[in-house]
Amino acid sequence: LIAWGLQWGGPGMEPVPGDYDGDGAWDAAVYSGASGKWYVTRMNGTVLAWNVSWGGAGMAPVSGDYDGDGIWDLACYDESSGAWHVRTLAGAVLADGVSWGGPGLEPVK
Repeated sequence: LIAWGLQWGGPGMEPVPGDYDGDGAWDAAVYSGASGKWYVTRMNGTVLAWNVSWGGAGMAPVSGDYDGDGIWDLACYDESSGAWHVRTLAGAVLADGVSWGGPGLEPVK
């Protein structure tokens, strides 16, 4: 049993699980579309990110390993403009406002 009854997040938060520390196991992550804040924890309860601002209202969380290092990155897609915003948990910005898409298009999750 890895996790039982793990509570992480709250009303209005979207789950975005992935391997945010590169250990090969998925971690629990949630994104608040209202505030643009991220919260990430390992299944054992060790917090990897708390109250990290990246995104904003109307943006969809689309995390993944965008730089190929084996660690998932925080990413948001602005559905109104088609802009992508991607950064590592360490804070390195990989893309900020890069256009790929457009109004009415949704990212593939």
